[in-house]
Amino acid sequence: MPSSACSVLPGPDATLPPVLSEDLLEEIFLRIASPADLTRASTACAIFRRLVTGPSFLCRYRSLHPPLFLGRIAGFQQVQRPHPSAHAARAFAGAANFNFDNYLPRDRGRGWLPTDVHDGRVLLESINFDNLMDTDLAVCDPLSGQFHLLPLIPISVQMREQNELNFEFEAFLVPSGDKDKETTFKVIFQAYYMENIVASVFSSNSRSSSIGTSTGWGDSGLPDRSMQSLGGRQYSYGCFYWKMDRVNKLLKQDISRMKFTIVDLPPYHEEQDITIVEAEGRLGMFSYIDNISMTYLLYYTRQKADKNS
Repeated sequence: MPSSACSVLPGPDATLPPVLSEDLLEEIFLRIASPADLTRASTACAIFRRLVTGPSFLCRYRSLHPPLFLGRIAGFQQVQRPHPSAHAARAFAGAANFNFDNYLPRDRGRGWLPTDVHDGRVLLESINFDNLMDTDLAVCDPLSGQFHLLPLIPISVQMREQNELNFEFEAFLVPSGDKDKETTFKVIFQAYYMENIVASVFSSNSRSSSIGTSTGWGDSGLPDRSMQSLGGRQYSYGCFYWKMDRVNKLLKQDISRMKFTIVDLPPYHEEQDITIVEAEGRLGMFSYIDNISMTYLLYYTRQKADKNS
């Protein structure tokens, strides 16, 4: 007669398996490559959710698993199939609110236009084209609908006192690599005057702005003294770059020191389009060359410079 199956119970001397510490749990969660799977794991219990939604964990996770490309901020144009992020983009579009005029103040009857996006935040401008000093700025989180109205830019106050009215400007978010990027942000307001370029930095920590260093147009070698003589803004390794028109140079802005310097380009780039990239710790650049005989793409890398360059 066959013996009946029986379960084996732990004896009196058996020990319970060790409890996983929170540090070890974070290391396990960091190895979950799919954000959707990580979200599902966070719903298992309150401890998992607290760990996964913590700012320090999210910062580490995003450094290992770059955010998905979901679309463009222009009323939010989401990616479509067969793009691998199409499903996530559709879910994001349903959860976020990109109708900024519906919840940002319109006391003066002017609408809001998105100008930059970083770390899940959108920078918007409400421009008075008759008086640029009267421009309003706001930083908004389209998922939560929370927004911050920025105070009057100190550059505007300074130039108003000096009666300096002939200038152009741009405002942009500073990409954050800090563990507090979930709750803090910085915005640079850059004004281009006849004689120099001046930058102001707003920090959400202090809720105030400070004026950084400036550079004179005479130091740049540019033939024209205006914002129009600079190409589109590009970012790499804590610095912004602008290609200078008709000269073989880049304007570089180190955001940690708010210092401007000039970077020499390889020969024959006076009229060429370039794209700045991060190249394993070095500054990389793609150069698009188009002439009568042929069109080709070149790639350059720059050796690491010392911290003062």
